[in-house]
Amino acid sequence: MAFVAAMGVAEAVSYYKIITLWSQHGGGGASGYTAFMSSISYAPFLVFALSVVLVSFLEQRVSGYKRLILVVLMCLMALNLFTTGGRAGQLSFGFVLLAIMGYYFRQRLGILLAVVLSLPLLYGGMYVFNPAFKSRIDAVVSDVRQFKANPNTSVGLRMNFAYNSLQLFKERPLMGYGT
Repeated sequence: MAFVAAMGVAEAVSYYKIITLWSQHGGGGASGYTAFMSSISYAPFLVFALSVVLVSFLEQRVSGYKRLILVVLMCLMALNLFTTGGRAGQLSFGFVLLAIMGYYFRQRLGILLAVVLSLPLLYGGMYVFNPAFKSRIDAVVSDVRQFKANPNTSVGLRMNFAYNSLQLFKERPLMGYGT
């Protein structure tokens, strides 16, 4: 829970930056609204903290008002995740949510189906109502479309890394090349 508490502090600072528009006044740097680290690291850490809180909630280790606190915490973390702009964390949120819900509700098909159907609604809603999320997704689409003409974008470089890694793996799948 120390990790969740630390992420709670980072999240509180992130919300402070959002509320005061600190990043527009020179304090946010490349990370925008994230706190203490770039969005590249912040978003996956936030997803991990969110998954710990979700598992704690599903395990029913707490009751009463503490469960309400966990629900509020999960909502604030999810909102913060989609406000701060880390695409990898936003994408992994869906996969982690599906994995956790699939594990806990594997016997209850209705709940599992509701989760699976709600994810496109969540991401669609974020695309429509969250300008930061929309601009990040539009940037990905643009980078993929222009990959042949300009592979030196953040998405293009990742696509190159993935392609090169697959080529190296095909050459030596068992022993690899080492670090």
